[in-house]
Amino acid sequence: MPYNYCLSWFPSSLNTYIYINALAMHWQSSVSSIATVKPMARLSYIVLIIATNALICVLAEELYPNRYDHLDVRALLQNDTLREDYYKCFMELAPCTTLAQQRLTGIAI
Repeated sequence: MPYNYCLSWFPSSLNTYIYINALAMHWQSSVSSIATVKPMARLSYIVLIIATNALICVLAEELYPNRYDHLDVRALLQNDTLREDYYKCFMELAPCTTLAQQRLTGIAI
């Protein structure tokens, strides 16, 4: 009788064990999926913040102003009369006669 009892008990016990393991694995997978959502969300926010900061830095880069690109410095330094006119305009000894002189000294029309 004990032998038959063991045989009749074993399959139901095994089924219960398998069922409990299946529930435990399901619970563990659902908990692990929930647990991985929060770090992934945090990682997404961190990546978003870094990408936004990089974009702001790239777009906020100040370029060299092309305000004085039209000014030919070599010709200005080689021409004594023109150089003296620019010097007198810059030192405010004489009025600025050209638009380039006025822009150079900051006096806008």
